[in-house]
Amino acid sequence: MSATLEVTDLTKEVNGHDVISGVTFKLPGGKIVGLLGPVGAGKTTVLNIISGLDTEYSGEIRIDGKILEGKGKKNRNIIGYVPSEISFYPELSVIDNLEFFGGIYGLSGGKLSGSINGVMKLLQLSAKREEKAKNLSTAIKRRLNLACSILHAPQLLLLDEPVKDLDFQNSIFILDCISEIKKKNNCTILYAGTFLKKLETLLQYVLIIRGGRIIAEGNVEELVARLSGGMIYLTLESSGTEIYDRLKSIPDVLDVSCESGVFVIRSKNCQETLNDIVPAVHDMDYGISEIKVLKPGFESAYVHLTRNLDYEEKLG
Repeated sequence: MSATLEVTDLTKEVNGHDVISGVTFKLPGGKIVGLLGPVGAGKTTVLNIISGLDTEYSGEIRIDGKILEGKGKKNRNIIGYVPSEISFYPELSVIDNLEFFGGIYGLSGGKLSGSINGVMKLLQLSAKREEKAKNLSTAIKRRLNLACSILHAPQLLLLDEPVKDLDFQNSIFILDCISEIKKKNNCTILYAGTFLKKLETLLQYVLIIRGGRIIAEGNVEELVARLSGGMIYLTLESSGTEIYDRLKSIPDVLDVSCESGVFVIRSKNCQETLNDIVPAVHDMDYGISEIKVLKPGFESAYVHLTRNLDYEEKLG
């Protein structure tokens, strides 16, 4: 069973500074939605507030049209929250942790044991059931962290960096499990994290957050279409203001910026732009140290959006 989530004008201030400001979005039921952005963008703050862990904020949160009552109350068995930091008890075994958290969610008897067996099978934890959590590998700890929050089959599942510190293969395993959880429980999932290629096929809708604000949203295709064009990264042996102006004047170039000595060029047609860049640079007696191309796609759209705080002005 899934839940709709509506967040309106969510704002949190710390020491006179807005950590998040005016965050507003709506999640339809039964979808996997990404809340993506760089470190420090405000992702964890948003999830902490929705889950009830953070009570000092302004704004409104509705689940299935009902305002969440009492900011000081954790919810509410319809929500499951997987924090980015490990939340289980390291001195307890895997099975003891699952029994403890299942009990918190009101499960007991056959319902508890059935749920535990189900999540252990899904996350391949059965072989580790008697092992102390503190002795588990990083990958298995991430699986247990997820398992402890889905025992009660929540209608709304909040995931904060669920693949943090994992290698590629273990990240894919967790993401595949998230997809299975969605299929099995038909729940609504809000996934907070940074860009991963696999997310392009997992996420059904994407919210981009930067500087505490939602700066773009849409499905992957819409975000790519909105910022069509690829990215060219150009490193020169030396540079000056005249090369910046020359790069901007090349046909099909949409914008140019310089970050840590690397020119970042967004182009409608990367191949044509490359054909123009090389002779232009050589004609000005600059040497090229390195040149890379990021073709049009979700990654280039994400990079551009999270790199530019003034993107709204550029998009009109």
